[in-house]
This record gives sequence, structure tokens and C-alpha cells, in this order.
Amino acid sequence: MNKTPRVLHIIDHMGLGGAQRVLEGLISHSKNEGWFFYSLKKCPQTHNNLFYRNSYWKYDFFSLFELKNLIQNNDIRILHCHLKKAFIFGYLLKILCFPDIILIFHEHGKIEGYLNIWFHNFVWKRVDLFIAVSEATRGRMMKNTNIPENRIKILFNYVNLDRFNPINIKKFDRVSEKKRFEIENADFVVGFTGRIVKGKGWRELLLAFQSLKSKNIQLLIAGTGPEKHHLLDSVRKMNLKPQVKYIGYVDDILQFYCCIDAFIMPSHWEGLPMAALEAQACGIPVLASNVEGLNEIIKDMETGILFEKGSFQDIVENIELIFNDEKLKDRIIAKGIQNAEKFSIIEYLKNLRNLYYELCKNC
Repeated sequence: MNKTPRVLHIIDHMGLGGAQRVLEGLISHSKNEGWFFYSLKKCPQTHNNLFYRNSYWKYDFFSLFELKNLIQNNDIRILHCHLKKAFIFGYLLKILCFPDIILIFHEHGKIEGYLNIWFHNFVWKRVDLFIAVSEATRGRMMKNTNIPENRIKILFNYVNLDRFNPINIKKFDRVSEKKRFEIENADFVVGFTGRIVKGKGWRELLLAFQSLKSKNIQLLIAGTGPEKHHLLDSVRKMNLKPQVKYIGYVDDILQFYCCIDAFIMPSHWEGLPMAALEAQACGIPVLASNVEGLNEIIKDMETGILFEKGSFQDIVENIELIFNDEKLKDRIIAKGIQNAEKFSIIEYLKNLRNLYYELCKNC
């Protein structure tokens, strides 16, 4: 097989998010691939082939000149774009400067909103390939846009098994880490991490904790987002401060995972959540809404527990189930680890390279 073609990955920013996690892994595992990475906002330079625009502007069109030079100087064959602003910049580079470059849009979530749908319908004929992270994502793309099915390929997200595994979790002093978050060692801890937005289901999660009978069950919330202050106000008004600990952004997410006994994802929709796979890989049982994206990686009562979307009563029932049934918990942990191993970065890189080869062969 020929050498991998030169690829430039463009992303809006390298902050929090699933797309950013994907690129972080690619950056650390692609030193000999001839791949380059460009963030449209300033970020730490963790790799020789990672570049960024030294700006915090939302749309800094000077990036176009930097990207143009990067493409010309490094003989880039493929533009692989992640997230909305990167899509715009990739499209402009193709129509204004490089009509023969191969253009990929990588969809990490769902296409919704009038302007976003209009944009995809306007540009899709100039995009050589759309990558969807799950069957759910591909289904939403086909439902909401005019993109033909043969222009969309599925590439499931991966989990970095070298980092996320039970051995690394055990390296932490669990008692000290829990104490740092004001949690007693004897408490059973349910963990939630993600953007604090309505679609992640944090409201019904708080309602569930208001209804739990056992007061030895704690909720640990990591992450931030536009509804952060609504969440904190709700915790106060519902008198949940003794049970709910909000820790915001965590530099090392393993510190979060080492403290929890179960991981919960009450989302209303997901593409393919990396956090659920990470938790499984770490040996933590996962409880999740029975919705698209999540039910692609969780088999109920085997690799995790699925509950009805939006039902706080169902959340209560299943938290108490995993709290009380040690045999069920152990079985789910074992099956969850096996499931996560199917989503290795090695397999991901192999599939990604194959997509690149096929595109270069056909263009």
C-alpha cells in the first residue's frame, strides 16, 4: 500500500469537545503520517505539525492566508475539516484557491438549524466525502439535507485504550481524590461529564437525585456550558448541595473517572459519545438514555444500562439497581471493557487511512 497522502486537518478550536478529543489522539498517533493540524483559534502547540491562528476572534479570515501557505508549502492533498467554522474555511479554500484538493467534512454531531442545513445543501456537491461518527449521525444527515447516501461514510469514534483503562485508574489515590471533591470514601458516586446544555439531560438528572432514597449516593458533575449557572441555581433551589458536587472543567479527566462508581449519560441525542466509551474502558458501568448514538454502543443489561429518555423516575430506578446489585455491576463492567476494546485508535487509524486511499484513487 502506498504512503498515506498528505492531509491537513482543520478544526474550530482545541478546547473541550468530542471532536477535539479525536484530533488530540490523531496528533499523538500520527507522527510519521505526513498529517498536519490547524486550529482556527490559539491553542498549546503539542506537536511539530500542529499550527494555529494566534487569535481569539470568532472568524479571523487571515487564517485563509496561513492555510493557503500551509497547503502550498506541504503539498497537501486532502483537507479534512472538523466543526462548522472549519467547514466554511475548507469550502472557501477549495473554491477560491485549490479546486482539485479533496475536501472532507467530518460530522461529529447532528446537522440542525436553518442556516446549518442551508449551508450543507449549498456546498455538498463540492465536498468529496462526509464522515459521520455513527449510524445516528448519518441518518440525521440524510434526513435533514440533500446529501446523497453514497457521499457519506461512517467512521466510529475511538477510545485511547493506552490512557483509559482500569490499570491507570488504580494509579490514583481514590480516597484523596474523593476528599478533594468533598466526597466521603464510603459514598457511591455517580458521575456526569459533558457540556451543560438542556440536551444533555442535566435537569432530569437533578430531579432523579431529589427522589433517591439513599443519601449515600452522590452526583459528581464535570464540565461547563451555557446553562452552567442554571444548573447551579437549580442545585441550590432543590436543596441538593449535600448530594451534588459540581467541579467544572477538569484538566485530567482520569481524576474524575477514578472517583466514580457509575457513569451516567441522560442525553436526549448523541452522535457517538467518547465519554461513554472512556468510562467503559476504565471499568466503570455506564447508564444512558435509550437514544440514537448511545444505543449503538450500549446493549441493555450487558454492556451498560439503558433508561427512557427524559424520565427521572427511570433514572432513579436504574441508579438504585446498579447501587444494590453487585453481580450485575461486575457483569456490566466486564462486558463494557470488552466493548470498548472494539473501538481502539489502531482500528480507527486503519479505517481512516483506507478512506484517504480510496478518495485519492477515485479523484
